[in-house]
This record gives sequence, structure tokens and C-alpha cells, in this order.
Amino acid sequence: MSIVGKTLLTVHPNRLDAEGLAVWGENAVTQPSCFFSRVAWQNCGPLDESLNYAMDLDLWVKIAKTYSIRKVEAILAAAVVQENAKTQRNIGMMYAEQDIVKVRHGYESYAIQDIAQWVNRYVESQRKIYRLQKPISWIIRFPLLRPIRPIARIVWRKLF
Repeated sequence: MSIVGKTLLTVHPNRLDAEGLAVWGENAVTQPSCFFSRVAWQNCGPLDESLNYAMDLDLWVKIAKTYSIRKVEAILAAAVVQENAKTQRNIGMMYAEQDIVKVRHGYESYAIQDIAQWVNRYVESQRKIYRLQKPISWIIRFPLLRPIRPIARIVWRKLF
């Protein structure tokens, strides 16, 4: 079956205010279809080039804190998710950096929810693997997740 020329998924963010964008998974913005004014760029840009994965989220939150973002119902662009794309190859680091951006903009609670969700999924997957390997013992050791370290440091400093 050929998928050429077919729409496979249409993404419509629900909330385009700064807090809504902080819930990035539910309100992700597909970049090829985004347009903003020169004034918005001059007031909110440039991109934070220290970020590798979440520079777009950082920019959208900065714009949303200053301006009202509108969406149109028309499909203006298409995007292809490539298996070997930077964000797909390093998906854990992508999520970690998104959570760092959320903390920077004052949305620690969303970052903490994301971290808890990912850690819970990881722990559950490790438990399943461990149960298959050693069904008698329930002593489980989990390696520290590299993507969580930078977020944990930032959240710890900000909260304490």
C-alpha cells in the first residue's frame, strides 16, 4: 500500500498559550506550519543555540508569554518523522531538554509530571524484564537515567 500523497496524521494543538505549550506532548507545534511576525522574532528571539532539541519549545513559550498565538484550521504544511532524525535517535535527551525549558519558564510542575511519567514507565519495563529473568526475587536495581540528571539538578536548585 502506498502512502505517497496521503495524510497519515493531522496534529492540532489544543492550547497555544504559554502554559498550554508547556504541556508540549499534548500541544506540540509542527514547525513547518508556523508563521510569526518580524516584531515577534525581534522581541522574543533569537533561538537559544545552547539547546539541541527544545529550541523551538523555548521560542514558542517566549512568544506565547508576549503575544496571543492563533491557529488556523487549514493544513499548511507536512512533516515527515524520520527514524534516524536527531530527536528520534536521542528521544530521552529530547524529553530531558524539553523539561529543562519548562523549568526555565516557571513550569516546574509539568516538568516533574513528565519526569515521573518517564521514570515510572522505565521502572515498570525493568520490572517486567526482571520478572522474566528472575521470577523468585523482587530485589530490583535500576541504573540512573542519564537524561534525568540535568533536569533533577535544575529542579533541585530551583525548589531548594
